[in-house]
Amino acid sequence: MADNQERKNLSKAMEIVSKVKGEGIKVKYILVTREHSEVGWKLRDLAMDYDIASELMIFERGMSFGELYSLYAIADVFLLTSKAEGLGMPVMEAMSVGVPVVATNCGAMPELLGTEFPWERGFLMETEYSMIDPWGNSRRDFPSAESGVSALLDVYGQKDSSPLVSPNRARIYMESRIWDYPIEQVNSSIRELLDAKV
Repeated sequence: MADNQERKNLSKAMEIVSKVKGEGIKVKYILVTREHSEVGWKLRDLAMDYDIASELMIFERGMSFGELYSLYAIADVFLLTSKAEGLGMPVMEAMSVGVPVVATNCGAMPELLGTEFPWERGFLMETEYSMIDPWGNSRRDFPSAESGVSALLDVYGQKDSSPLVSPNRARIYMESRIWDYPIEQVNSSIRELLDAKV
């Protein structure tokens, strides 16, 4: 579930999936995106470059709730290689369904996935480097492929050093989130703007 544009870093996701395949794990990479974006990758060509063309399944975004839910429900893991990420609605959707999440350590991901010990709600990929992008002077964090492969192998139980991650804890955390605080923030901002105009 990621748009086909530079910030979503789909080439890194394919690199990680390719390396996991190279570890002998049977993979299917299900991608909901804009396949023919004018500013994105030629995804099927990229998948051939990474030797995962037969493992790639592309679905065009804009599908119904039921169709999207079914893709989350059959997933073993949700991989997000974004260089920058705010609220992360697809991550929250995956957590709500109980799908383990592996995401770049950037933006709101540490809050959503938990950084306290024991790691409870997901896996954060370490970053190789960061930069300031010319689009709004925004920070871009580039995830390490090795960190992503390690996290996916943890999900598939291939390593002895698996952190304590529970999809059930992720779901409980998502169910505990309420709209009261964000709504109050918006209302407060509107009141301040209205008071300033008076």
